[in-house]
Amino acid sequence: MYVSCTLAGLQISAAIRRMDRRCRRAALSVVAVVAVLAMGPVSAQTCTVDFSPVVAIAAGGSPYAVATGDLDGDQDLDLVLANFNDTVAVLLNTGGAFSSPVQLAVGSRPYSIELGDLDGDGDLDIVVVNTQTDDISVLLNMGNAVFAPEIRYDVGNLPVDVALGDLDGDGDIDAVVSSWVPGSISFLRNNGDGSFAPKISLDVGPNTPAGIALTDLELDGDLDIVTANFSGFSGSGLIRLKNNGSGTFTGPFAMYLSPAEPIDVAAGDINSDGFPDVVMVNTDGGQATVLINNGFGGFLLSDVTSYPNGGSPRGVRLGDLDQDGDLDVVTANETDDEISVLLNAGDGTLLPRMTFYTGDAPFGLVLGDFDGDTDLDVATPNVLDNRVGLLLNTCDPTRRNRITKYQRAP
Repeated sequence: MYVSCTLAGLQISAAIRRMDRRCRRAALSVVAVVAVLAMGPVSAQTCTVDFSPVVAIAAGGSPYAVATGDLDGDQDLDLVLANFNDTVAVLLNTGGAFSSPVQLAVGSRPYSIELGDLDGDGDLDIVVVNTQTDDISVLLNMGNAVFAPEIRYDVGNLPVDVALGDLDGDGDIDAVVSSWVPGSISFLRNNGDGSFAPKISLDVGPNTPAGIALTDLELDGDLDIVTANFSGFSGSGLIRLKNNGSGTFTGPFAMYLSPAEPIDVAAGDINSDGFPDVVMVNTDGGQATVLINNGFGGFLLSDVTSYPNGGSPRGVRLGDLDQDGDLDVVTANETDDEISVLLNAGDGTLLPRMTFYTGDAPFGLVLGDFDGDTDLDVATPNVLDNRVGLLLNTCDPTRRNRITKYQRAP
């Protein structure tokens, strides 16, 4: 659902501006969700993670997905929602609170949403996946969060997720979309002006790809595609398409087999070794699975660990919630009406989860500093109560977090 990038120790995922193909060697990619934290070494002071009671914000419909970025250029993070009533809702941040939703028409049954500067004008544009019309809608930002009417582009049948990134190394943002029937990936090259060329279908075998992420697994300077596959020819698990360097791909490669029906995936350097790792959430059994990169773009079974997580997780994001310099894991658990926070112990292992109520049926999440206090907050689209659940992090660096940190020998 997003490109894996680490900026000053922070996994930020939703809004992508102009991207450099040197994704990992040049800070992986330039991303526009600017929730900047001042990070320190392992010995830096940390804080106790907690959240204020959830604030319910009207969504203007039944939201299935959320993205965040500065849409109006006022230096704070706004929200956009994919609502099942065939609209996108824009909620502008007014200093930690949000405006009433402005609804924009898109295709039928929008299900996933991302932000990126598609036309290179410095403003974040909207890309939304429409499951029932088998296409994506692109809404270009004309400035100050005023959007042009949607333009549609065909993708595969029953599309469910989208990720944005510069896959062909030409300096603009392309799109990849996962589709359930038949299992396929659609690659849409940006023409350079915010429009897309016709889709290129990428073979993933007889799989059912769900969540999708872009990351440079072997640090060769090109973004690879990884998908969480709900089912497939070799069972559920993680599939990789390796980028050959110009937006052509080799694969699919089955990187990990799972009986637990993974539904979403995120990528980031969990164990601080410089290589992007992968985290999947699994609907069957409610697990979060961490796969540590072996340094060659693959994963050894001995470096795969699953953690109890909660009922029917639908989304996963990575971010440094306790300000200790490493990436923690946050998931949205639909049937439990909560998020799970699994803090990183410092060596890539996760501590037992903490849970926080979000509202009715959170179907995903984003992380960002919504109130300007320099720590990461959480927003969830709550399908059954037509609200966004806003959880403001009350992390206080003056209170030491009682977590043992691990530091490797040089």
